[in-house]
Amino acid sequence: YQIGKHILKSSFLSLSVLMAFYLFLGTQNAIYSDFHAITIASLTISLSYWASIVKKSKKLLLIFILLTLGLKEGLFIFGIAMGAFVYFHNNWKKFGALVSVSSLVWGYSVIKFIIPSIAGQQYTYPISTSLNPLVIIPKLLNPFIKIKTVIISMLNFLFLPLVIIPTLPHIILHY
Repeated sequence: YQIGKHILKSSFLSLSVLMAFYLFLGTQNAIYSDFHAITIASLTISLSYWASIVKKSKKLLLIFILLTLGLKEGLFIFGIAMGAFVYFHNNWKKFGALVSVSSLVWGYSVIKFIIPSIAGQQYTYPISTSLNPLVIIPKLLNPFIKIKTVIISMLNFLFLPLVIIPTLPHIILHY
């Protein structure tokens, strides 16, 4: 609510955005279906933006990014994207670069070393490190359910997230 009020300068519009989030079928499903750590991440991610945009506090932002990174191994991508966001939006060059690089190192360490040492086997979701477009493009397009999911997800918001520049790194990295 505070982020919306800070940006939109309107309590009504901010409340409208908040209500749209809570009335969104995906949010409701995440709350009442099986528990998943990513559901909690919506709070820590929101608080990260709040710390960056409203409070302009590096200390608070670092706390919320660390909490987010601790929730799920794949959220290191959020840390990288958030580092890029504050690098450009807040003009926190050193801090943003440090957050992005640290998140990348954390993600690599968790996937390659920490999880395998706890599980006693390799990470079960292998990540392709190929830079060959002939390898990358088919993985983005297959299976078709990926494309269908992205289209349906964006359709829920009338594709508006695609025109909001700060969300693009998150969308691209997530896909």
